[in-house]
Amino acid sequence: MCVSSADAQSKLAVNNGLMPSRGSVYDSDELKEAYPADLLDLFRESVDGGGPRPKSAYYSQISSAIQSIWHSPTGVNDDTPKKSAEFLADILAGRRLL
Repeated sequence: MCVSSADAQSKLAVNNGLMPSRGSVYDSDELKEAYPADLLDLFRESVDGGGPRPKSAYYSQISSAIQSIWHSPTGVNDDTPKKSAEFLADILAGRRLL
């Protein structure tokens, strides 16, 4: 409860930049004062459109492989999806290391 309550999530967002996982928190006055409306809309859209993590014993490897290709956002281009899929397939098949 210390990080999942609406009040805690609001404080974590304002004080530490850890954005809420509860959509309702984006309506709080604290967040509206701390962040621009368009940024709050973007984060809320992400929360509303999100889904559960894939059920896989390899979730950590999957997540790390994807992050390593898609970060930094300024390096993303039209080739990134293909490069990401190939890299992930190689990781899961044991042909490459993270």
